[in-house]
Amino acid sequence: MNEGEPFWTASRVASGAVVVVYVVVAALYWGGGMAVRVAGFCVLPVACIWFSDVMGRYRGIGLRFPVGITSESPPSILFVVGWLLLLLPALLGLLVLVLP
Repeated sequence: MNEGEPFWTASRVASGAVVVVYVVVAALYWGGGMAVRVAGFCVLPVACIWFSDVMGRYRGIGLRFPVGITSESPPSILFVVGWLLLLLPALLGLLVLVLP
């Protein structure tokens, strides 16, 4: 996030609203335990949407494995992947409703 840029952008408000809908639906249909799991699932996609510039700069190596993130990721890619991950449950739910 750049200096002078508003914190509450349209994408942050929309992604926050999606998370609230997911958590409320999970709580109503499956109880509090599932609502907590759903909220936990949403942490990484929301972080990629809200803080894609910071997440893109992250580089690190696995603890004991030679595989790791060795270069920076473009923030725009993280933003799109975050939205895809966040909307995946809704898309799967629609698919289940549409298919016989």
